[in-house]
Amino acid sequence: MLGKLIKNDFKASAHSLLGIYLIALAIGIFTALSYAFEGLAIIQAIGTVALLILSFAVLIIPVFQVLTYFNKSLYSNQGYLSYTLPVKSRDLLFSKAIVSFSWITLGFAMYVGIYVFVIRYFFGKMDPAILEQLELLYEMIDTLPDKSVFVKVIVVIVVAFFFEILVLVSQIFFAMTLSNIKPLNRMGNAGGFLIFAGLFIVMFYIFIQLTQYCPLSLYITNGNVKLVTEAMYGTAGTLIGLAGIIFQFVCSAAMFVGTNYLMSKKINIR
Repeated sequence: MLGKLIKNDFKASAHSLLGIYLIALAIGIFTALSYAFEGLAIIQAIGTVALLILSFAVLIIPVFQVLTYFNKSLYSNQGYLSYTLPVKSRDLLFSKAIVSFSWITLGFAMYVGIYVFVIRYFFGKMDPAILEQLELLYEMIDTLPDKSVFVKVIVVIVVAFFFEILVLVSQIFFAMTLSNIKPLNRMGNAGGFLIFAGLFIVMFYIFIQLTQYCPLSLYITNGNVKLVTEAMYGTAGTLIGLAGIIFQFVCSAAMFVGTNYLMSKKINIR
């Protein structure tokens, strides 16, 4: 049953997101083809500017789509149908979490891909000095005596990135669910956006403070990755703060549990 829920959620949310992705892809292909011919500088410039604008769209729109779709599918008229399905609230939550995570991840991947394209094809063509600087950076990385440290750092950053998306999804779900509980439901949909914004800002601020001032960190060197509980700045390895990540993990887990509880016990469908 969970598989069917995930499939239906993908179908229901795809129509509003695939459009912007396909537009970005079409403009990217068109702009790339324009670089194969001389004398099309204006078309190249217009296409590149359009891609830069779309890069923000594919990054931001999925977040707002997740906000609105989660609220619409569970707390509007459509919610009556969702809650009559022979599944538990945690299955509904898990399905929407997977779908939301996938759309936001895809949006960020396209955002990165657009900027890689712009740097490679536009700035590289129009200003060779920038491309030379990027190539110099790659050479510096390649000549590092301890390249395994760089690889390990990249792996940790990628894992942390996926975790941050999960935290974002938990904030969205908890905020929209909380906004449908009396008396907060009086604020309507705006209440969910305000609660989400407040959660995001407060948690981000605490994350930064803990990361800066709490010495709990991963210490990455050529030999291994180990946990340290003291300041080691200026050492040969790389430090990645863990206190803020642990804080976000605890908060994210609590918000998912809280969302499931509110969905099953306190929900007020409009």
